Amino acid sequence: MRRALEAGALAVLHKLVPVPELLQTLSILSARSSILVVEDDKDFTETLTHVLEEAGYKVHTATGRAEAQALLTRQGVELVLLDFRLAEGTVAELLA
Repeated sequence: MRRALEAGALAVLHKLVPVPELLQTLSILSARSSILVVEDDKDFTETLTHVLEEAGYKVHTATGRAEAQALLTRQGVELVLLDFRLAEGTVAELLA
């Protein structure tokens, strides 16, 4: 987690963060902000996407580093929620 913060993350949440805590952390964003979820667990991605969309956010998803980088090149987002360990590498490698 320290490495993610050193790389510029504003906050680090554990994967099973309670929904109220997640939404409180995201309250810094304006309504309809775009969020990119980078996660290789399909079920978790679907659940998180549902929660975020219900809260009014526009959600994009990627299952790995290459897909996330391609999406970020095509489209801007206000926030990226990253799985710390992806099959393709770590958060620090994606942020580099």
